[in-house]
Amino acid sequence: MIMIMIMIMLMLMLNCNDNVNDNVNHPPPEDTAGQDIYTCSDKQEDEEVFSDFSENENLTQLAKDIYGVFVEAGINKPNTFLLFLQRDFQLGLDKLREQAIPVTPDILAACKNYAKVLGVKKQQATWWNFTGGFDGFCGKNIILKFLPERFTLTQFEKNNRSPQAEKDYSKQEFSQSSIDEFFGKPQPPPQVVSADVGDELEGVMF
Repeated sequence: MIMIMIMIMLMLMLNCNDNVNDNVNHPPPEDTAGQDIYTCSDKQEDEEVFSDFSENENLTQLAKDIYGVFVEAGINKPNTFLLFLQRDFQLGLDKLREQAIPVTPDILAACKNYAKVLGVKKQQATWWNFTGGFDGFCGKNIILKFLPERFTLTQFEKNNRSPQAEKDYSKQEFSQSSIDEFFGKPQPPPQVVSADVGDELEGVMF
């Protein structure tokens, strides 16, 4: 009887040693919970860039379409959309808001019109000099010229612009009357002073 008990105890001790060895040779799996979170800096940057646009797919699509136009026109480099979205596009939107210009498909149409003029510029057939990116394009007195309701390609032909007007435009110094004249808006007729009023004003110092 005693021998049987001793044998049982030996068997139990051997089983315990086997379990210990198994634990040493085969450690339990590590807890990987939480390791799927973005740990790569590039992914974090991507998430930050898209955070402002995640709830507005139309705005993101507009940025992609505009970027495509600017790449084709040789303004932006390929494979730099994130940089365009993070900087040029957001700065351009800020300038549009300052001018109370709504962000509609007309903005994309204006960019396409701009690309047409740049194509004419390559043929040296336009007086237009500006070749900047979307940020600068959205600046005052630039994007307004390219909106669909105002744009015609013939306006940008070299022969349709006087040298003085071209010089003034390159400085981006426009009076309201010159802008209206450029877009073909009718100008008010000159005021005619009657003879009676002229007599009353005679001798008055201005």
